[in-house]
Amino acid sequence: MRFSRYMALMALTLIISLWLVSLSYSVRVEAQQNFAGSVQPVAGLVQYRASGTQAWETLTERQIVRVGDQIRTGADGFAQLSIISGIELDIYPTTQLQVSVLQQRADRGTLISISQIVGKLLSRVDRTLRPEDRFQVVLPTAGITVEGTQFWSLVTPQLHGAVVVQEGAVNVLSGDGQSLAVTVEDFLFVDFTLPDPAPNVCTGELLSENTTATLVLVPLAGNTSRENATRAFLSDIFTSNSNPNVRVFMRELLGLPAQDDAALDADADEQAVQEILDAIRAANLANVDLEDLLARYRSYWLSTYRATLTNPIPPATCGNMQVEDGETAENCPTDFSEVGFCGNGICETNRRGAAESVINCPVDCLGGLSLALSCIDQSASGLGLRTEVPLPTDFGPGTRQPRITQTPTAVIPIGTVTPTPSQ
Repeated sequence: MRFSRYMALMALTLIISLWLVSLSYSVRVEAQQNFAGSVQPVAGLVQYRASGTQAWETLTERQIVRVGDQIRTGADGFAQLSIISGIELDIYPTTQLQVSVLQQRADRGTLISISQIVGKLLSRVDRTLRPEDRFQVVLPTAGITVEGTQFWSLVTPQLHGAVVVQEGAVNVLSGDGQSLAVTVEDFLFVDFTLPDPAPNVCTGELLSENTTATLVLVPLAGNTSRENATRAFLSDIFTSNSNPNVRVFMRELLGLPAQDDAALDADADEQAVQEILDAIRAANLANVDLEDLLARYRSYWLSTYRATLTNPIPPATCGNMQVEDGETAENCPTDFSEVGFCGNGICETNRRGAAESVINCPVDCLGGLSLALSCIDQSASGLGLRTEVPLPTDFGPGTRQPRITQTPTAVIPIGTVTPTPSQ
Protein backbone atom coordinates (compact mmCIF):
# COMPACT_ATOMS: atom_id res chain seq x y z
CA MET A 1 0.00 0.00 0.00
CA ARG A 2 2.76 2.40 0.97
CA PHE A 3 4.62 1.43 -2.20
CA SER A 4 1.55 2.19 -4.33
CA ARG A 5 1.16 5.59 -2.68
CA TYR A 6 4.86 6.26 -3.23
CA MET A 7 4.62 5.37 -6.91
CA ALA A 8 1.53 7.53 -7.30
CA LEU A 9 3.30 10.44 -5.66
CA MET A 10 6.34 9.97 -7.93
CA ALA A 11 4.12 9.87 -10.99
CA LEU A 12 2.34 13.05 -9.92
CA THR A 13 5.69 14.75 -9.28
CA LEU A 14 6.91 13.73 -12.75
CA ILE A 15 3.75 15.05 -14.40
CA ILE A 16 4.04 18.37 -12.57
CA SER A 17 7.73 18.64 -13.50
CA LEU A 18 7.04 17.98 -17.16
CA TRP A 19 4.21 20.53 -17.08
CA LEU A 20 6.52 23.15 -15.56
CA VAL A 21 9.21 22.44 -18.17
CA SER A 22 6.62 22.76 -20.92
CA LEU A 23 5.30 25.99 -19.41
CA SER A 24 8.82 27.38 -19.10
CA TYR A 25 9.57 26.53 -22.72
CA SER A 26 6.34 28.10 -23.97
CA VAL A 27 7.07 31.26 -21.99
CA ARG A 28 10.52 31.50 -23.54
CA VAL A 29 9.07 30.98 -27.03
CA GLU A 30 6.41 33.62 -26.43
CA ALA A 31 9.04 36.00 -25.06
CA GLN A 32 10.94 35.89 -28.36
CA GLN A 33 8.86 35.62 -31.50
CA ASN A 34 9.50 36.26 -35.16
CA PHE A 35 7.01 38.40 -37.05
CA ALA A 36 6.40 39.24 -40.70
CA GLY A 37 6.50 42.32 -42.90
CA SER A 38 5.20 42.91 -46.40
CA VAL A 39 6.49 44.18 -49.71
CA GLN A 40 4.33 46.08 -52.18
CA PRO A 41 5.41 46.26 -55.84
CA VAL A 42 4.75 49.86 -56.87
CA ALA A 43 6.17 49.97 -60.40
CA GLY A 44 8.03 47.75 -62.83
CA LEU A 45 9.66 44.42 -62.09
CA VAL A 46 9.91 43.38 -58.44
CA GLN A 47 10.86 39.82 -57.49
CA TYR A 48 10.71 37.83 -54.28
CA ARG A 49 12.44 34.63 -53.18
CA ALA A 50 11.25 32.81 -50.08
CA SER A 51 13.85 31.50 -47.65
CA GLY A 52 14.78 27.91 -48.40
CA THR A 53 13.68 28.08 -52.04
CA GLN A 54 15.66 28.55 -55.22
CA ALA A 55 13.17 30.24 -57.56
CA TRP A 56 12.49 33.98 -57.82
CA GLU A 57 8.84 34.96 -58.14
CA THR A 58 7.69 38.08 -59.98
CA LEU A 59 5.30 40.01 -57.75
CA THR A 60 2.00 41.34 -59.05
CA GLU A 61 0.53 42.14 -55.63
CA ARG A 62 1.52 42.63 -51.99
CA GLN A 63 3.60 39.79 -50.57
CA ILE A 64 4.18 38.78 -46.93
CA VAL A 65 7.91 38.57 -46.17
CA ARG A 66 9.60 36.66 -43.37
CA VAL A 67 13.11 36.10 -42.06
CA GLY A 68 15.46 34.86 -44.78
CA ASP A 69 13.34 36.10 -47.70
CA GLN A 70 15.01 38.18 -50.41
CA ILE A 71 13.70 40.98 -52.64
CA ARG A 72 15.22 42.36 -55.83
CA THR A 73 14.18 44.91 -58.44
CA GLY A 74 14.64 45.19 -62.18
CA ALA A 75 15.79 48.22 -64.16
CA ASP A 76 12.33 49.80 -63.80
CA GLY A 77 11.36 48.24 -60.46
CA PHE A 78 10.29 50.17 -57.38
CA ALA A 79 8.87 48.62 -54.20
CA GLN A 80 8.05 49.53 -50.61
CA LEU A 81 8.93 47.24 -47.74
CA SER A 82 6.74 47.76 -44.67
CA ILE A 83 7.93 46.20 -41.45
CA ILE A 84 5.90 47.67 -38.62
CA SER A 85 4.03 50.92 -38.29
CA GLY A 86 6.50 53.77 -38.71
CA ILE A 87 9.29 51.80 -40.42
CA GLU A 88 9.31 51.55 -44.21
CA LEU A 89 11.97 51.18 -46.90
CA ASP A 90 11.75 52.42 -50.48
CA ILE A 91 13.54 49.95 -52.76
CA TYR A 92 14.87 51.56 -55.93
CA PRO A 93 15.76 49.88 -59.26
CA THR A 94 18.53 47.26 -59.46
CA THR A 95 18.58 46.61 -55.72
CA GLN A 96 18.79 43.33 -53.85
CA LEU A 97 18.25 42.84 -50.12
CA GLN A 98 17.52 40.19 -47.55
CA VAL A 99 15.17 40.32 -44.58
CA SER A 100 17.49 38.92 -41.93
CA VAL A 101 15.84 39.46 -38.55
CA LEU A 102 12.25 40.35 -37.56
CA GLN A 103 12.05 39.56 -33.90
CA GLN A 104 9.88 40.73 -31.04
CA ARG A 105 11.65 40.25 -27.70
CA ALA A 106 9.26 40.77 -24.80
CA ASP A 107 11.89 41.88 -22.33
CA ARG A 108 14.37 43.49 -24.75
CA GLY A 109 12.33 45.24 -27.42
CA THR A 110 12.03 44.71 -31.15
CA LEU A 111 14.92 43.73 -33.41
CA ILE A 112 14.87 44.32 -37.18
CA SER A 113 17.79 43.68 -39.49
CA ILE A 114 17.83 44.23 -43.26
CA SER A 115 20.87 43.20 -45.29
CA GLN A 116 21.40 45.51 -48.27
CA ILE A 117 23.42 43.45 -50.71
CA VAL A 118 23.49 46.03 -53.50
CA GLY A 119 21.53 49.03 -54.74
CA LYS A 120 19.66 52.00 -53.30
CA LEU A 121 17.34 52.28 -50.28
CA LEU A 122 15.54 55.09 -48.50
CA SER A 123 14.89 53.99 -44.92
CA ARG A 124 12.20 55.89 -43.06
CA VAL A 125 11.96 55.50 -39.30
CA ASP A 126 9.08 57.84 -38.55
CA ARG A 127 8.42 56.92 -34.95
CA THR A 128 10.21 57.25 -31.65
CA LEU A 129 12.40 54.27 -30.88
CA ARG A 130 12.91 52.84 -27.44
CA PRO A 131 16.44 52.29 -26.12
CA GLU A 132 15.87 48.53 -26.07
CA ASP A 133 14.75 48.45 -29.73
CA ARG A 134 17.05 48.08 -32.70
CA PHE A 135 16.66 48.64 -36.44
CA GLN A 136 19.57 47.69 -38.70
CA VAL A 137 20.21 48.17 -42.38
CA VAL A 138 23.53 46.54 -43.09
CA LEU A 139 25.73 46.90 -46.16
CA PRO A 140 29.16 45.43 -46.88
CA THR A 141 31.37 47.86 -44.91
CA ALA A 142 29.82 49.38 -41.74
CA GLY A 143 26.98 49.61 -39.17
CA ILE A 144 24.59 52.57 -38.66
CA THR A 145 22.52 53.41 -35.57
CA VAL A 146 19.36 55.47 -35.83
CA GLU A 147 16.85 56.97 -33.43
CA GLY A 148 14.02 58.05 -35.71
CA THR A 149 15.22 59.47 -39.01
CA GLN A 150 15.26 59.10 -42.79
CA PHE A 151 18.44 58.20 -44.64
CA TRP A 152 19.68 56.99 -48.00
CA SER A 153 22.06 54.05 -48.27
CA LEU A 154 23.91 52.91 -51.37
CA VAL A 155 25.87 49.74 -52.07
CA THR A 156 27.65 49.36 -55.41
CA PRO A 157 28.68 46.17 -57.19
CA GLN A 158 32.24 46.94 -56.00
CA LEU A 159 30.95 46.94 -52.38
CA HIS A 160 31.45 50.67 -51.96
CA GLY A 161 28.96 52.21 -49.57
CA ALA A 162 27.45 55.63 -48.98
CA VAL A 163 25.10 57.16 -46.43
CA VAL A 164 23.22 60.43 -46.92
CA VAL A 165 20.80 61.63 -44.26
CA GLN A 166 17.43 62.97 -45.34
CA GLU A 167 16.27 63.95 -41.86
CA GLY A 168 17.88 63.67 -38.43
CA ALA A 169 21.26 61.99 -37.95
CA VAL A 170 22.87 58.55 -37.85
CA ASN A 171 25.95 57.07 -36.22
CA VAL A 172 28.15 54.76 -38.28
CA LEU A 173 30.75 52.21 -37.27
CA SER A 174 32.79 51.47 -40.40
CA GLY A 175 34.75 48.40 -41.36
CA ASP A 176 38.03 50.20 -40.72
CA GLY A 177 37.02 50.78 -37.09
CA GLN A 178 35.89 54.40 -37.27
CA SER A 179 32.84 55.68 -35.39
CA LEU A 180 31.30 58.57 -37.30
CA ALA A 181 28.20 60.77 -36.91
CA VAL A 182 26.46 61.63 -40.21
CA THR A 183 24.07 64.59 -40.37
CA VAL A 184 22.14 66.45 -43.06
CA GLU A 185 25.16 68.71 -43.54
CA ASP A 186 27.58 66.00 -44.66
CA PHE A 187 27.72 62.48 -46.10
CA LEU A 188 29.69 59.30 -45.60
CA PHE A 189 31.51 57.42 -48.33
CA VAL A 190 33.05 54.01 -47.66
CA ASP A 191 35.61 52.80 -50.16
CA PHE A 192 36.41 49.12 -50.46
CA THR A 193 39.48 48.19 -52.51
CA LEU A 194 39.19 44.72 -53.99
CA PRO A 195 42.43 42.79 -54.38
CA ASP A 196 43.22 41.45 -57.83
CA PRO A 197 42.07 38.76 -58.31
CA ALA A 198 39.03 39.39 -56.14
CA PRO A 199 38.49 36.74 -53.46
CA ASN A 200 35.25 34.84 -52.94
CA VAL A 201 35.68 34.79 -49.17
CA CYS A 202 35.70 37.85 -46.94
CA THR A 203 37.92 37.92 -43.85
CA GLY A 204 38.21 40.39 -41.01
CA GLU A 205 41.69 41.28 -42.21
CA LEU A 206 40.38 41.93 -45.74
CA LEU A 207 37.75 44.32 -44.39
CA SER A 208 40.00 46.23 -42.02
CA GLU A 209 42.86 46.61 -44.51
CA ASN A 210 40.76 47.45 -47.59
CA THR A 211 37.95 49.60 -46.16
CA THR A 212 38.33 53.39 -45.90
CA ALA A 213 35.47 55.45 -44.55
CA THR A 214 35.49 59.22 -45.18
CA LEU A 215 33.09 61.70 -43.66
CA VAL A 216 32.77 64.42 -46.29
CA LEU A 217 32.07 67.84 -44.79
CA VAL A 218 33.07 71.47 -45.15
CA PRO A 219 35.74 72.43 -46.05
CA LEU A 220 35.75 70.08 -49.01
CA ALA A 221 38.29 71.69 -51.33
CA GLY A 222 41.90 71.19 -50.37
CA ASN A 223 41.22 68.05 -48.33
CA THR A 224 42.52 65.19 -50.48
CA SER A 225 40.59 62.39 -48.79
CA ARG A 226 37.30 64.31 -48.97
CA GLU A 227 37.88 65.29 -52.59
CA ASN A 228 38.69 61.68 -53.58
CA ALA A 229 35.66 60.39 -51.68
CA THR A 230 33.40 62.94 -53.42
CA ARG A 231 34.67 61.98 -56.88
CA ALA A 232 34.23 58.28 -56.11
CA PHE A 233 30.74 58.98 -54.75
CA LEU A 234 29.69 60.85 -57.92
CA SER A 235 31.17 58.14 -60.11
CA ASP A 236 29.28 55.45 -58.20
CA ILE A 237 26.00 57.34 -58.54
CA PHE A 238 26.48 57.42 -62.30
CA THR A 239 27.81 53.90 -62.92
CA SER A 240 25.59 51.95 -60.50
CA ASN A 241 22.34 53.12 -62.14
CA SER A 242 23.00 54.89 -65.43
CA ASN A 243 19.88 56.36 -67.04
CA PRO A 244 18.83 59.54 -68.89
CA ASN A 245 17.87 61.31 -65.65
CA VAL A 246 21.21 60.74 -63.93
CA ARG A 247 22.98 61.95 -67.07
CA VAL A 248 21.05 65.24 -66.90
CA PHE A 249 21.75 65.45 -63.14
CA MET A 250 25.49 64.94 -63.66
CA ARG A 251 25.81 67.36 -66.57
CA GLU A 252 24.12 70.11 -64.58
CA LEU A 253 26.18 69.38 -61.47
CA LEU A 254 29.47 69.30 -63.39
CA GLY A 255 28.71 72.36 -65.50
CA LEU A 256 28.59 70.47 -68.81
CA PRO A 257 26.35 71.80 -71.59
CA ALA A 258 22.87 70.30 -71.84
CA GLN A 259 22.21 67.86 -74.66
CA ASP A 260 19.45 65.64 -76.00
CA ASP A 261 20.74 62.13 -75.35
CA ALA A 262 17.87 60.57 -77.31
CA ALA A 263 19.09 62.31 -80.48
CA LEU A 264 22.65 60.95 -80.26
CA ASP A 265 23.94 58.16 -82.46
CA ALA A 266 25.91 55.27 -80.92
CA ASP A 267 29.31 56.94 -81.19
CA ALA A 268 28.13 60.29 -79.85
CA ASP A 269 26.33 58.52 -77.01
CA GLU A 270 29.53 56.72 -76.02
CA GLN A 271 31.41 60.02 -76.11
CA ALA A 272 28.75 61.63 -73.89
CA VAL A 273 29.15 58.89 -71.27
CA GLN A 274 32.92 59.23 -71.32
CA GLU A 275 32.63 63.01 -71.08
CA ILE A 276 30.74 62.69 -67.80
CA LEU A 277 33.25 60.20 -66.34
CA ASP A 278 36.18 62.40 -67.38
CA ALA A 279 34.48 65.48 -65.90
CA ILE A 280 34.02 63.71 -62.56
CA ARG A 281 37.71 62.79 -62.43
CA ALA A 282 38.80 66.33 -63.36
CA ALA A 283 36.18 68.24 -61.37
CA ASN A 284 37.41 71.35 -59.56
CA LEU A 285 35.80 70.72 -56.19
CA ALA A 286 36.76 74.19 -54.99
CA ASN A 287 33.64 75.32 -56.82
CA VAL A 288 31.38 72.68 -55.26
CA ASP A 289 28.92 73.83 -52.59
CA LEU A 290 28.42 70.72 -50.41
CA GLU A 291 25.04 71.89 -49.13
CA ASP A 292 23.87 72.40 -52.71
CA LEU A 293 25.29 69.04 -53.79
CA LEU A 294 23.41 67.18 -51.07
CA ALA A 295 20.20 69.10 -51.77
CA ARG A 296 20.40 68.18 -55.46
CA TYR A 297 21.16 64.57 -54.58
CA ARG A 298 18.11 64.26 -52.33
CA SER A 299 15.88 66.00 -54.86
CA TYR A 300 17.08 63.72 -57.66
CA TRP A 301 16.25 60.48 -55.84
CA LEU A 302 13.14 61.65 -54.00
CA SER A 303 11.52 63.65 -56.80
CA THR A 304 13.15 63.73 -60.24
CA TYR A 305 14.06 60.05 -60.64
CA ARG A 306 11.27 58.74 -58.44
CA ALA A 307 8.70 60.47 -60.65
CA THR A 308 9.90 58.45 -63.67
CA LEU A 309 9.36 55.08 -61.98
CA THR A 310 5.83 54.58 -63.26
CA ASN A 311 6.01 51.48 -65.46
CA PRO A 312 3.10 49.09 -64.99
CA ILE A 313 3.42 45.95 -62.89
CA PRO A 314 4.54 43.33 -65.47
CA PRO A 315 3.06 39.89 -66.14
CA ALA A 316 4.10 37.12 -63.75
CA THR A 317 6.26 35.62 -66.52
CA CYS A 318 8.48 38.72 -66.69
CA GLY A 319 12.04 38.47 -65.43
CA ASN A 320 13.09 35.08 -66.79
CA MET A 321 15.00 36.58 -69.75
CA GLN A 322 12.59 34.99 -72.21
CA VAL A 323 10.05 36.86 -74.32
CA GLU A 324 6.61 35.37 -73.71
CA ASP A 325 2.99 36.10 -74.59
CA GLY A 326 1.72 39.28 -72.97
CA GLU A 327 5.18 40.79 -72.54
CA THR A 328 6.32 43.93 -74.32
CA ALA A 329 9.37 46.15 -74.15
CA GLU A 330 7.19 48.61 -72.26
CA ASN A 331 5.79 46.30 -69.57
CA CYS A 332 8.83 44.01 -69.30
CA PRO A 333 12.02 45.79 -70.42
CA THR A 334 14.15 43.25 -68.51
CA ASP A 335 13.32 40.45 -70.95
CA PHE A 336 13.76 42.73 -73.99
CA SER A 337 17.02 44.31 -72.83
CA GLU A 338 19.82 44.91 -75.33
CA VAL A 339 22.71 42.70 -74.16
CA GLY A 340 25.51 44.51 -75.98
CA PHE A 341 26.31 46.87 -73.08
CA CYS A 342 26.47 44.17 -70.40
CA GLY A 343 30.05 43.68 -69.24
CA ASN A 344 31.27 47.27 -69.68
CA GLY A 345 31.37 48.01 -65.94
CA ILE A 346 28.33 50.33 -65.94
CA CYS A 347 24.88 49.21 -64.81
CA GLU A 348 22.74 50.80 -67.51
CA THR A 349 19.13 50.67 -66.39
CA ASN A 350 18.02 52.73 -69.40
CA ARG A 351 20.37 53.27 -72.33
CA ARG A 352 19.68 52.67 -76.02
CA GLY A 353 17.51 49.59 -75.44
CA ALA A 354 19.48 48.28 -72.47
CA ALA A 355 17.54 47.72 -69.24
CA GLU A 356 20.22 46.17 -67.05
CA SER A 357 19.80 45.23 -63.41
CA VAL A 358 20.83 42.66 -60.82
CA ILE A 359 18.44 40.29 -62.58
CA ASN A 360 19.75 40.22 -66.15
CA CYS A 361 23.29 41.70 -65.90
CA PRO A 362 24.84 40.70 -62.57
CA VAL A 363 28.38 41.30 -63.85
CA ASP A 364 27.69 45.07 -64.05
CA CYS A 365 24.88 45.45 -61.51
CA LEU A 366 25.44 42.89 -58.75
CA GLY A 367 29.14 42.09 -58.55
CA GLY A 368 30.53 39.36 -56.32
CA LEU A 369 27.52 37.97 -54.48
CA SER A 370 29.56 35.30 -52.72
CA LEU A 371 32.00 37.91 -51.41
CA ALA A 372 29.20 40.20 -50.27
CA LEU A 373 27.47 37.39 -48.38
CA SER A 374 30.78 36.35 -46.85
CA CYS A 375 31.38 39.93 -45.72
CA ILE A 376 27.98 39.84 -44.02
CA ASP A 377 29.34 37.15 -41.76
CA GLN A 378 32.56 39.03 -41.08
CA SER A 379 30.78 42.29 -40.38
CA ALA A 380 28.48 40.59 -37.92
CA SER A 381 31.47 39.17 -36.10
CA GLY A 382 33.92 42.04 -36.45
CA LEU A 383 31.55 44.95 -35.87
CA GLY A 384 29.76 43.34 -32.94
CA LEU A 385 26.33 43.66 -34.55
CA ARG A 386 24.77 40.45 -33.26
CA THR A 387 21.43 38.92 -32.40
CA GLU A 388 20.24 35.57 -31.13
CA VAL A 389 19.09 34.73 -34.66
CA PRO A 390 21.60 33.12 -37.06
CA LEU A 391 21.75 34.04 -40.71
CA PRO A 392 19.76 31.79 -43.06
CA THR A 393 22.02 29.18 -44.64
CA ASP A 394 20.32 29.08 -48.05
CA PHE A 395 21.22 31.93 -50.39
CA GLY A 396 20.19 30.42 -53.70
CA PRO A 397 21.96 28.64 -56.52
CA GLY A 398 25.60 29.40 -57.20
CA THR A 399 26.23 31.24 -53.96
CA ARG A 400 28.50 30.35 -51.09
CA GLN A 401 26.92 29.67 -47.74
CA PRO A 402 28.74 31.91 -45.28
CA ARG A 403 30.32 30.58 -42.09
CA ILE A 404 28.07 31.38 -39.15
CA THR A 405 29.44 31.74 -35.66
CA GLN A 406 27.78 32.77 -32.43
CA THR A 407 24.47 33.41 -34.21
CA PRO A 408 25.34 36.84 -35.68
CA THR A 409 22.98 39.39 -37.16
CA ALA A 410 22.65 39.66 -40.89
CA VAL A 411 25.27 42.31 -41.33
CA ILE A 412 27.39 43.41 -44.23
CA PRO A 413 30.02 45.98 -43.87
CA ILE A 414 28.25 49.27 -43.98
CA GLY A 415 25.19 48.66 -41.93
CA THR A 416 22.51 50.39 -40.11
CA VAL A 417 21.87 49.72 -36.51
CA THR A 418 18.86 51.38 -35.09
CA PRO A 419 16.84 51.19 -31.94
CA THR A 420 13.39 49.98 -33.02
CA PRO A 421 9.92 51.46 -32.65
CA SER A 422 7.77 51.22 -29.56
CA GLN A 423 4.44 49.51 -29.95
